[in-house]
Amino acid sequence: MIKSTIKYLVITLLICFFAGGCIQKRLITLTGAEIVPNSMTATPSMTITATKAVTASMSATPSCTQTSTPVDTITLSPTASPAQSSTPLSTATVTPTVLYRINLSLIHDVSTGDNSTVWFLISQNNTTPYPYATCTVDGILVPYSGDAFTNSNYMLPNAWIYKPGQQAFVTIEINGQTGTYTTAPLPGGITMTADGLNVSWTSPSAPGQFSTISVINSGHTQTYQAGPALVSPQTIPGSAYPAPDTYQVQISMENDVATDYNAPGIIWAGSVLTCYEIARLKVTK
Repeated sequence: MIKSTIKYLVITLLICFFAGGCIQKRLITLTGAEIVPNSMTATPSMTITATKAVTASMSATPSCTQTSTPVDTITLSPTASPAQSSTPLSTATVTPTVLYRINLSLIHDVSTGDNSTVWFLISQNNTTPYPYATCTVDGILVPYSGDAFTNSNYMLPNAWIYKPGQQAFVTIEINGQTGTYTTAPLPGGITMTADGLNVSWTSPSAPGQFSTISVINSGHTQTYQAGPALVSPQTIPGSAYPAPDTYQVQISMENDVATDYNAPGIIWAGSVLTCYEIARLKVTK
């Protein structure tokens, strides 16, 4: 019995000795510090419990299912710029301008007595006769005549009196617009002596206007005086009557002016107003 006890103690001491040396050696390895064997107390109450490792079987289960929420799809259509409707420039129909040509003659023919005649020839663009104008001379209406022979649309014989030295006032109304014109003093007042040698007048042609004195015999015309600014009186030489015969002395005093009758855009500026007196006087030799 005692032997067994001693044997047990010896074995126990040996175990403690070896266990203490291993622990010391392990601590020296871990700390790097020297441990004095005499200062180490081995505590045999150290219990080492071996726990069986649990083998974790990991299933590769997706931890998160990401549901892809579709982003709102915006279809971008090309935005058409506001259609620029090019408004065409005004294509107004251009109506050709119609100008009215006025050929007006105020005539005094001394050879037929005190005969005064007014002739108006009115045409569109100098081609087509125009019958719708309203014409007056000194307030007297000149009616439309349509006289093809004289080529005058409007004629007024003897109703208006030609007065040499006085002015005449003319109006022409076309399509609601009126042109007006006041003449220069009317030339004329022609007289001649019975022998046919002296001619005179009371109202000359306007400056720059033409006057003529001619003697006509058997179809032959001899002009003795002509030109602007003739001064009254004028002499016809006796040689103008070389033989016994009946001669005709023709004297004319004339004013011609171009005018638009103060109606530009309506009446052609090249319209002509003629005022003249003519005397065809007989001389017997």
